[in-house]
Amino acid sequence: MSEMQSNPDKERASSDREDESKVEEQVRNMGTLGLGGVFDTSHNMGLYGMDELPVERREFLLNYAAEKITKAGMSVPAVMALEMIRPLSFIGSQMVWGAGPLAAVFINDRYISEIALLLEDRSNLEELCIRIEAIETVKKAEEKLARQEAARKKAQAIEDALARGEKPKPWWRFW
Repeated sequence: MSEMQSNPDKERASSDREDESKVEEQVRNMGTLGLGGVFDTSHNMGLYGMDELPVERREFLLNYAAEKITKAGMSVPAVMALEMIRPLSFIGSQMVWGAGPLAAVFINDRYISEIALLLEDRSNLEELCIRIEAIETVKKAEEKLARQEAARKKAQAIEDALARGEKPKPWWRFW
């Protein structure tokens, strides 16, 4: 009779061990405290699933931001602000990570993590400043060429008028 009583006890104990191992496996898969892997340290990735930005995405974000800033005509203030906040960029990225759950109501999680990952590295801010200055330099060179071309066309028009025997209109006459 003792063998029959110990047999069900062994079965219950083994089933309890199996249940515990299943629960442990589920917790390991979900992350500590069941928070979907937020505190899971088995990987080396950020809160939103990225450890670092892919190179092509980083390049796109830097180019996009530089183009938008120069298009708005805010090149000088933006470069000054970026130079001032560069030492605090890591702190700013941590603030973005902290505000991420609140900002996720208005902004896509992916964008929040991309901004935070972009701010974590100070060299990204330096690269953004360089790109803004490069776009601004190209823009100024194009404007200078356009002014030179307009001056050349105006001089050519005056020469053509003189060749036809017409007098050029003085600059002070508006009518």
